[in-house]
Amino acid sequence: MEERDCPSEDGKDEPAPSNSMALVSGPLPLENSETYIVQIPRDQVYRIPPPENAEIVESYRRPAQDKKKKTNFGGSCWWIIMAFALIGLTVGISVGVVRALYNPKYPTFSVTQIHVKNLEQSINGHHGSGSSPEYDVTLQAHNPNERMDVSYKGAAGKASIEFNKQKIARGGVPNLTQDPNSSTNISLILHGIKGSISKDIVNSLNDTKPKSMHLKIEVPMEVQSWAKTVQKDMNITCDFKVDSLLRKKTKVLSQECQTNF
Repeated sequence: MEERDCPSEDGKDEPAPSNSMALVSGPLPLENSETYIVQIPRDQVYRIPPPENAEIVESYRRPAQDKKKKTNFGGSCWWIIMAFALIGLTVGISVGVVRALYNPKYPTFSVTQIHVKNLEQSINGHHGSGSSPEYDVTLQAHNPNERMDVSYKGAAGKASIEFNKQKIARGGVPNLTQDPNSSTNISLILHGIKGSISKDIVNSLNDTKPKSMHLKIEVPMEVQSWAKTVQKDMNITCDFKVDSLLRKKTKVLSQECQTNF
């Protein structure tokens, strides 16, 4: 906008003020005495709308964008948590099924027969001649596991028989492997202990009264399958009563066997 000179009271033109904006008022020698002249600097720029409005609009947009980001992030987290939970549940069910199907059960035992050889020679005074009594014991072992084998490590096992709280014979245990859910006879050959049996014990073994005896077996065992293997040192004790030891087929009158680990 061009600067214009303002007339003075004496009618002479005077230069306009040098400042960037000047407001001239007062009576002018013009027909319209209420006219004002306003000067605007050339470097002053007005924006429509002002910059503050853009910041206000942006502040309204930001919560919606943040909410969308949080929603997307929350959805991803839930999917990850659900995936891990599903994996954990699958693993837990699998472990539970394996434990249920392959939970080892330990074998049970019973004495089915006992036969004594050379007992009469011991009674007649020939005990020190080299022919010691021999006790042949037949033990039945039952493996109750449906899917697991049972192995007896007889090389490290031992067995003994007691009568009237005195050990009268001892021997080893054979190696044996049982199939699942099966019964097997285990033959034990125990030899009389020379020089440690009194004459009263020998005479008592030969009488016709029922005899209470105690069988003890110590043997390592292993219950195994493709999914699980358990090793234990097993102690078997059987308290049994027989009618006579001189018969070829001795009858077992009663018994009670226990298995400890």
